[in-house]
Formats: sequence, structure tokens, C-alpha cells
Amino acid sequence: MPSSNSACRDSDQSGDEYKERFSRLFKGSIESDCEFIVGPQKNIIKGHKLLFSVASEVFHAMFYSQLKENSTIVIDDLDVDGFQGMKHFIYTGTVSFTSALQACSTYVAARKYLIPQLMDKCIEFTLKQNISPAEVLVLYEFCKCNNISEIEEKCCQIIQEETEDVVKSKYFLLVDIHTIDAILRFNSLHLQSELEIFNHLERWVIAEADRMNLSKNKIASNFNCLKKHIRFLAMSCEEFASGPGKSQLLTQEEKLAIGLNLMDFGSATYPENFSLIQQERVFKTTNFDEIKVQHTFLVSFHEKNKKALKKFDFCEFKWIISQRFFKDSIYFHVQPNDIDNRHYLIRSRIKLRVIARLKYDDLCFENECFTIYDDDSKDESDDRFGISSPVIPLKKLKSPRYMLNDTVIIECTIFLEDIDNTESAEDEHYDE
Repeated sequence: MPSSNSACRDSDQSGDEYKERFSRLFKGSIESDCEFIVGPQKNIIKGHKLLFSVASEVFHAMFYSQLKENSTIVIDDLDVDGFQGMKHFIYTGTVSFTSALQACSTYVAARKYLIPQLMDKCIEFTLKQNISPAEVLVLYEFCKCNNISEIEEKCCQIIQEETEDVVKSKYFLLVDIHTIDAILRFNSLHLQSELEIFNHLERWVIAEADRMNLSKNKIASNFNCLKKHIRFLAMSCEEFASGPGKSQLLTQEEKLAIGLNLMDFGSATYPENFSLIQQERVFKTTNFDEIKVQHTFLVSFHEKNKKALKKFDFCEFKWIISQRFFKDSIYFHVQPNDIDNRHYLIRSRIKLRVIARLKYDDLCFENECFTIYDDDSKDESDDRFGISSPVIPLKKLKSPRYMLNDTVIIECTIFLEDIDNTESAEDEHYDE
């Protein structure tokens, strides 16, 4: 009598062989009985009616209902990569994406043909990707155009957190005017100042004017929809004079009105529809150290406080992440292993994501704070001194949605920024 292990191996082998058969159907055109003409390039993709129909009610109606179409289907509103990604899932039950953009293209195809399982996989894949500043604008515009809000939101976050690299990317000068408008609306950007924002806007405008064959003397009157987002009144007189005051993006009348209002607000009529905001945006500059640490923890309710779950280097010394329980809650504690003779002002943002067993049931928590590190805080608080993550009630985690065998999976993302560090000898007021 065969053992249970042998039966399992036979079952696995049979499953692999079964998948391989359908994989061969996907790669070839064996006995295909339909074809799809996809995208503006009219690429021909062959398929099998039965497999497409089993996966999608839309395809079933196309091929087998009373309103059935012929065996050649023209699809103008999808690209080839997205359709191929959908076909791969239909034939193999798996996804094999090479980029976040391909996953989003496949999402659009899956949404059109009502394949929710594939839609979930596309979103899951893209959210886990480390999208680079060089590709984020392309992905943002695709998601904006195709109404993929989950990924659009992630792209906006990357644009704000990595603005400096985003505006240096080759695609920045090619983006749509609506994308520039969206960037200018953000209150927080990883740049130095409002003047730098204006300078990058001017770069894009010059490139766009060239595409439009617009003469230089017409530039100032054609981009009012973008100029209105610049906070000229948040600039210093010197900044305005060095940049906008010399720019072809503003008319002479606009320059004069802004300049007078910078010197004495209200002394001249301000240009209509221009921003009256005098408060600076939240600028995140590169004058300080920063780090992003991401790790996924398997948390057991049988194990209480656990030290050194993960270690990392920041500000020239080591930090540790510990798991802590407080009353009926759990949190993570981030602290330096040691500090030197300098003073640190650390800005922290910690995001916790409790992974659910079903898609889109994840729990998310986030907090942000500023913490001062110095010799006194080390001596007085010792091990207790550090940065705490959001606190999660255990009763939430013990739901069957998240707990399996008394364990839960928590994804922790930590952003640390060294806002200021100085030698203690130079800051005598700390010693007083």
C-alpha cells in the first residue's frame, strides 16, 4: 500500500503536469479556435473559447450566448501587455509580471472582463513593488487615466517623498499638464523651497512651449492654470528677484505686482487667481540624514516582549526594533543602541499594516512624532527611551481575519529623519 507521502508527491507531480499542459496552450496556438486583434498595433493573439469563457462571463457571452460574436474579436481599448497578462492568468492561474505598469495594464483588462481574482493579484503585486522615481510618473498617468485609485495614491506618495529625483527623471519634461497641476497642488514636497518648485515648473513650460511651437513672448499668457499654484508670497524678495523676477513665465505687470506685495502686502492689486498663500509648504530637504526601514514580523501571542527583532544603522550608530506588549495592546519600539556626544532631533513616521487572510481586509495604523536624543535622555530613561509605533489592541488582532495558529503578520515601515544634530560642546544652552 503506498504511503501518504508518496501519494502527496504523486498529487504534486500530477498538478505540475496539469499546469504544464495549459502552459503549452498559452505559449502556442494548438487547436486555437478564436483570435483577438489587440491595441492600436492590431497584434493578433490566438486563444481557446472554452478557457476564456470559463474565466469570464463577458467572454462566455461573446462566444456562447444568443448575441455571440464571431471568432475574431477586435479590442481597441487595451494594450498587448495587459491582454497577455490576463491570458496568462486564464491559462495558468498565476501571474508573471515584469513591471508595475504591466500589472496595472493587466488590471484594466481584468476589470473590463470581470475577473476579480486577477484584479486583486494585480493590485497586490503593484503595492508591493519598489516603484522608482524614474518610472512613477508614467505609472501615475496610466493609473489616473484608467481610474486605478489604489495605485494612483501610492504614486502620489512617492512623488511627494522623492520629488527631487522625480523631477530629474527624463519623463518629467514629457508629462501631461494635468500631472504638473497635481504636483503643484501638493502641500509637501521633497525639495528645498518654493523657488525650486518654480524653476522646475519653468523647465516643463519651456519644453511644452517647444512642443506647441509657442513663441517666447506668448508663454506668459498661456500657463495661468499652473502659475496660480505657485506661492510667490511665500518667497523672500531675494528669491523672487533671482528666479520669477527674470522669468519669461510671468508678464511684466505680474512681476511688478508680486514684487510690490512681497515688500508691502496689499500695496498693489495682486494678479487675479494667483495664490495668496504666504505660508511655506512642508519641504523635506536632503540636508539631513534619512532612512526607510521596512520589515514584516510574525507575531506570536505566546511570546511577550522581544528585543532586537531587527537592527539597522542610522546617524552613525545602531538602532534596534523590539516587540512590546502594554496591557491589552501591542506595539513596536525603535531605539538607538547607543548615542554619542551630539544632540539629535529625529522626526519619525511609523506605519503598521496587519496582513489579513483575505484581500483588502488589512488593518493600517500610522503615527508621526519628533524625538530629542541627548546624553541626559539616555542616562535618565535608558532602555525605555525610544520611539513607539502606533498601539494595536490585541482584540483586533485575535479576529479570525488576521490570526492563524495564534500568530499574526504585521508589516512595519519606519521613516526616520535626522532634522538636526549638533555637537553638545557647541550648544552651551543645553548645559544650562
